[in-house]
Amino acid sequence: MSIFQRYEEENQSLLRQITDKISQLKTYDDKSDQSSTITLTTGLLRQADDLLKQMDMEARDAADREMKDKCKTYKKSLQSLKADFEAGEEMEWPEKIQSARSKVLEVSGMTNTARRLVSSMSKRETQQKIMMYGLAFVLLGAIVVVVYYMQK
Repeated sequence: MSIFQRYEEENQSLLRQITDKISQLKTYDDKSDQSSTITLTTGLLRQADDLLKQMDMEARDAADREMKDKCKTYKKSLQSLKADFEAGEEMEWPEKIQSARSKVLEVSGMTNTARRLVSSMSKRETQQKIMMYGLAFVLLGAIVVVVYYMQK
């Protein structure tokens, strides 16, 4: 059995696994199961892509037209599976967008609360400064009055 034939068997196995995982994606209700299947499928797709690169190099080294044609066919199959997988992933996008939107609204609410708090603190600081300067002015005035009457 040649290296290319072993690669072909491995490729067929990977393509079957990818197909199974993509069909499982459509049946999951649990998001954690779906997320782990997406991660696993992404890894399988990368592995299949790497294997096809190795097969392509073997076909070029052997200068065998039949091997090159098989590589092209396998690449087309993998591209089709990638497209199916991406279509399955896009089903999650509305949920992801809604989740991101709710997080943005939550952060926006916290930002508004923080802005009001900082504004309130700034007003309190200004009031305290005015009170301090007013008290200092009154004390200075009292000292001036006491010194004035002591001199008389």
